[in-house]
Amino acid sequence: MTRVFRWVWAVVGIALLGMNLAGLFLPLRSPEIGHLPLNRYGNTLTLSRQEVERRLRPDGRSHARYAADVTRTVHQALTYYWGSQDPRDDDRYRLRIPLHENYLLFLANVVRPDIFRRYEIADYRKALERGVGTCSQSAVIATMILRERGIEARTVLLLRHTVTTARVGEAGEWWVIDPTCGAIVKRPIDAILADPEIIRGPYREAGQSDEAINAIIAAFRSSRSAGKSVIAVPERLALERGCDVAKWALPATMLLATGVLGRRRGPRVPSSPAGEDRCEPE
Repeated sequence: MTRVFRWVWAVVGIALLGMNLAGLFLPLRSPEIGHLPLNRYGNTLTLSRQEVERRLRPDGRSHARYAADVTRTVHQALTYYWGSQDPRDDDRYRLRIPLHENYLLFLANVVRPDIFRRYEIADYRKALERGVGTCSQSAVIATMILRERGIEARTVLLLRHTVTTARVGEAGEWWVIDPTCGAIVKRPIDAILADPEIIRGPYREAGQSDEAINAIIAAFRSSRSAGKSVIAVPERLALERGCDVAKWALPATMLLATGVLGRRRGPRVPSSPAGEDRCEPE
């Protein structure tokens, strides 16, 4: 390895390591989210991550009761964002993962901006720490909390909306959970797609306005022909955990390769003056 190349690697490794260390102290939550206007679904950030974890601590509740508590709690723990396409919002509200949090996920935006520009975090604790996101982020949080408690749950992407479906009925029925709206519908999603009007009552009980309810009904009705898809949340969580390991391993490897870390030099042997006889006398 040439000296110039070695120094370049050392500088880059030190810079990456410095970013990682900064990420241990810099918050993931942006102070700007407090200035977001109130949205149609009434989401306001009133609960901290610690309060969410306290409320949702396992205590023998039935799956149905626990799912209802998850729905209401996540609704109060995330500020809903569905603003303009202004690219400045990506970093203003940290919808794109900041460099100091994980530079690998930040750079992934270059390859797949459709996924990483406004990234929905699968690690629900980090997502709650960020405190802002779209309906997809709310659904992902609810899905991962339920799965961690051993409840079957999936994140379902509709046309213009995202919900969670979970197997929480007394007879093992799948219900639809919408933490964005704080509503839970005790029917499987296929039944709702066949007749979206059945959600009107549960969403009204959750305090949603007719304007918001009509928007959700339109999303279900549109998805009846366009179809639905399941977001691969566990796979996304595996990606995040892999990147969390790699963000430390990469700079450490670079510094070890260049000798900045872990290399010990032996004592330097002085060179003999020119013309001096280097042979030992017999």
